[in-house]
Amino acid sequence: MSKARDGKPDIVVFIVHRPSKCSDCGLEIHPGDFLHVHDEIALCLACADLDHLEFLERGDTAVTRRSRKYSAMSAVVVEWSKYGKRYERQGILVEPEALDRAVAESDADADVRAARAARSAVRRDLHDDRRGARASVRDRIESVLDAWRGES
Repeated sequence: MSKARDGKPDIVVFIVHRPSKCSDCGLEIHPGDFLHVHDEIALCLACADLDHLEFLERGDTAVTRRSRKYSAMSAVVVEWSKYGKRYERQGILVEPEALDRAVAESDADADVRAARAARSAVRRDLHDDRRGARASVRDRIESVLDAWRGES
């Protein structure tokens, strides 16, 4: 189980693929719904006291990081991948107020983050170009040495 930033284990919520039942209230849990397992007992979000949280899909790192920072309670949502044969993170559950605040902050500094990403892309391209140029020079030197040795 993964650990949160404060060292405590993350709360993990599963997206189910087969019909199930809450062990506490007996609610039918349908494929695609969320399920939390606590002490090997399957619970719906209401019985797990997680029903007040909103789902944030994976994808926007800035919003995810900020919403977890502002939310007093959060949970990692995972789903079983039959192809990868493992659980894969699908998003998080966070408090609605924290999500709203994170989205507002993310929208406010979107231009700054986009400019930073563009600078990083240019820096990566320059680094790749230099690596390619070094390889090209190395290949030319090796071909000259091979010709000098009479290997070509």
